[in-house]
Order: sequence, then structure tokens, then C-alpha cells
Amino acid sequence: PQFFDIASPAAKIVASCNGILCLRDKTALSLFNPATRQIKQVQGTTLFGLYYVGFGFSPVANDYKIVRISMGVFDEEHQVVVLDNVRVDRAEVYSLTTGSWRQIDATKLRPLCLVSSSVATTETIFWLATMTSDSDTDSEFVVSFDIGREMFTLLNGPPLPPSPTRSYDNVLAECNDKLAVFRHYIIGDYEPCSFELWVLEDVHNHTSSGESWSKMYSVGPFSRVLYPLSIWRDQIVCREELSRRGNNYRIVETVLSLFNPLSNELKKLPANRDEFCYVPFTYVESLVPVGHIHHEQ
Repeated sequence: PQFFDIASPAAKIVASCNGILCLRDKTALSLFNPATRQIKQVQGTTLFGLYYVGFGFSPVANDYKIVRISMGVFDEEHQVVVLDNVRVDRAEVYSLTTGSWRQIDATKLRPLCLVSSSVATTETIFWLATMTSDSDTDSEFVVSFDIGREMFTLLNGPPLPPSPTRSYDNVLAECNDKLAVFRHYIIGDYEPCSFELWVLEDVHNHTSSGESWSKMYSVGPFSRVLYPLSIWRDQIVCREELSRRGNNYRIVETVLSLFNPLSNELKKLPANRDEFCYVPFTYVESLVPVGHIHHEQ
């Protein structure tokens, strides 16, 4: 939807839930419903430095909440900015029922560095995070936030691949109101790739053997470079790189495509511009008012 006549042209979407978009404009946050064209400025928001934002709804608390996680990049002891040791510094939550912010316990997150945008399901918000270890590789976790109880939990991702030397990236998504992870295998620059889709069956059911992940399917290798971004109506929204050689260099065009894992059909989507980095958000039109966002029981 076109909303720059209401919101600032500089505003960026940082999260989406039940037809409400959470927007960031420089150091401020706002909530916007494109269907009703209502916008609400979130009071007490001053965003400086590096931070991550999540937005979701809790049926248990019957409340929408914004989570703001600030990353520590400033070494107070030496009075310098440290970019190679970024860690979670603090976390705050904004309740739309109370209309106020408050700091919450983020002790579990202190050793972590968040590395992804948020993905929300009913009652829970997720991020990917890494923890630096003594070895050459970092450990990766899924951070979950229970919106109703306002508690963070660290989850293990899908089982490691049988060939640990095979390079891959994990991408968070939402599948039928469950957390999903695309495991995107990278073979090389401008070469074929493949990916798997894993779904977390029950975020609240932790066993001694770890989380319950189910592998839904594996697709590829493709004859082109595809990066899975999100799921839309059982199809996969991908960023596709189309390359051709120039005189002395390679020209790469980035397009959005829709991949059907059942038919293996790949369809190019219309896009207003070529972007190397797309951050997808699921939007479903609703009439939820942003002035008093509250669900009727």
C-alpha cells in the first residue's frame, strides 16, 4: 500500500502484525494501519545506535507489544566504539494497553549478538542470534520472546547438516503460525544453490533432546542463485540474482521471484526497484484501530 502521504517517506517497516505495521522513522517508532490510514506515534521512543525491534500480539494478555533490544557497541571503560564485539545491552517492552515502556530482564541475551529481523507468530516473537566461542565458528541460536509473560528463551535451531563443512545460512520465516527456518546451502558465487524448510512444532515444548523440528521439504539444486526470504500461500518468496557478463566485469540484477515447491515453478514478481537486500513482512488487511489497539474477547 502507498502510505507516504500519511507516514514519512523516510519511514521503514520493521515489523507487522494483524494488519498493523510498525514503522521506524530515524529515531522514532509509529504504528500504522494502511487499510484505515490511521497512524499512532509511539511515545517515549528515542532510538540511537544499533537496535532490533519486534512487534506482536498476545491473546493471553489481550495486548499488542513492541520489543526494543539495544546492542552494546560502546566500551565505557576505554571510551571507544567496538564493532567486532557487539552484544545485547538491554531490552524494553512497550504495551499498547498501558501506553508506556519499561525495561525487562535480558540477562539470557547478554552474550548474544542478534543477526536478523524479527518474525512473529501468535504469542511469540523470534530473532536469530550468534554467540562467539573459542573456536573459529560462532554458535547460532533462536531467541524467542513470550509476549504475554515477557520472557526470553534461547532455542536450538534445526539439526546440523550431515556434512558440517557445507556452507549454509539460516533464514527465519513464519509457516501456518509456526516458526520456520530456511536452511540455505551456498555452493559458490553465481552457482547453483538449494535449501530446506524446517518448522518448529511447539515452541513451548522443550525436551532433554532439544526442540522438536520437522523437515518439511528440500528443494534444489537450482540452475540459478536463489535466496529464500519468506512464505506466502505455501509458496516461497525468493531473491533471485540474474547475472550476465559485461566487458570486464559481471553485471548482477536482483529480482523478487515466487517459487512453488510442489510444481518447481519459478515466477518473477513485479518490483518497483532493484534491491540487493529485501526484508519481507507478511501483511493481512484489517480494520484494527491503532488509536486503541485491543481485541475484543
